[in-house]
Order: sequence, then structure tokens, then C-alpha cells
Amino acid sequence: MRERVRPWMEVRGPDGVASRVDLGDDGLRVGRDPSCTDLQLGPDPDRWVSRLHCRVERQPGGWAIVDQGSRNGTRVRRGGELFDVPARLTMVSGDTVLILARTDHDGRPVYWELAFHDPEVTVPAPAAQGRARCLQYDEAQGRLFLVDGAARTEVTGLRPQEHRLIRHLAGRNREGGGAPVLCSHDELVIAVWGEDAAVPHTREELARLVYEVRRRVESDLTVPGSIETVRGFGYRLVTCQGPASSL
Repeated sequence: MRERVRPWMEVRGPDGVASRVDLGDDGLRVGRDPSCTDLQLGPDPDRWVSRLHCRVERQPGGWAIVDQGSRNGTRVRRGGELFDVPARLTMVSGDTVLILARTDHDGRPVYWELAFHDPEVTVPAPAAQGRARCLQYDEAQGRLFLVDGAARTEVTGLRPQEHRLIRHLAGRNREGGGAPVLCSHDELVIAVWGEDAAVPHTREELARLVYEVRRRVESDLTVPGSIETVRGFGYRLVTCQGPASSL
């Protein structure tokens, strides 16, 4: 069995010096005070960074950045987009956490940059925007739609396990900012059948379940484009990009 590569943070200080911090099972506490952090950001005589600024925490199926009520907030850069972390944000590989270190002589912010790398579980696929064929999932009503060009058709007759699979994959995309997010086999087995199932379920059962969904949504089963396989790791769902109101 292939050993899983642990996720890590590439830390780049305001002076441009970079280092690598591996994430263990307990995650990472980030801040100014070495007595309550695992990663100290300093020196910081002006206290731009809070004592305990934020945490990188493991959660089912991946990792999240959690702001700890910091004085200057925590931001994330994802692709070309920059946004504030309201409280907790699920991360995808390539996200960069930004923590204010100082301002320069022109008043522009200078950040500590913590780039998150998790190549096996939360790798975002290319965004579905511009693809002619993709899926939309209405979480409030539990309804799945297939969008193919200008046509939008509801996918009916899904079994409860198939609904749970789609709901989890679509939810992970939403948490990750919309781009398809890779979910591991083990994560999906738990999402579909539960962690305390009386009978253990296998990856082969998961593969059969994915196949049954593909039969309903794929135009060509030999080249699946709605539920993508990442061999050896898991699956990701190609959902349509756009505002929730389009559902």
C-alpha cells in the first residue's frame, strides 16, 4: 500500500525567507506567542499578529483554517481571489493563508504567507466554468440536475446511498469555493454508509455506487466527465460554476 504524503504549509515571511512545516494529526496553531503556538510568526514588536492568531485543523475529509478572533483577521488567496476567513474555511491544495505582518512606507499590507499543500485529498480540479456538461445539486431540496449546453434536466430515481454520495461531493465543492474537490475513498465510504456501520463497506462497493450514478449522468461511460476518478485516491464531482440562484 502506498504511504500517504502528509500535507504541509510552505511558510514565507515578510522578508522573503521560506520554510516548510509538516502538518501532523493535531494540526497547527499559528500566532505571535511561542507559549501557545506551534508556528511562531515573528519578530513582531508592533503586534500585528495575535498571540494565537489562527489554527489549521483536521476535519472529516480534509483541513480547515480557523480564525481565533485575531486582531487583524485572517485572509486566504485562492487562485486570483482574495477573501477574509469569517470563522472556519475548508482549504484546498494551493490556498495561501495571509496574516498581516506590517504595512510598507506607502501603507500597503505586507503578509506572512502560508501556502497549503495537500496533493492527495483536497486537490482542486479545473473549474467547470465553460464546460458544456456539468451537474447542479440543490441541497435544500435534494435534487440533482444535469446541465448539457442550454438543456437542464433533473436526474431522478437516485437511491439514498447515491444521494448521500452526491450531496457529500457537492458540499465539499461548495466548501472549497466551487471548484471540484477530490474526496478520498475512506471519506466517501463514511459519508455514504456512516462511520459506525454494522457491516464494513469497501472501496469496491463505493466504485459500484459511483458506476450506478455515472450510468444516469454520463454521455460516455468510457470517458466519465461528471464524476472523475483520481486513481488510488478517490473521486471528485464536476459541478457547474455560478451563483446558487441558478439552481
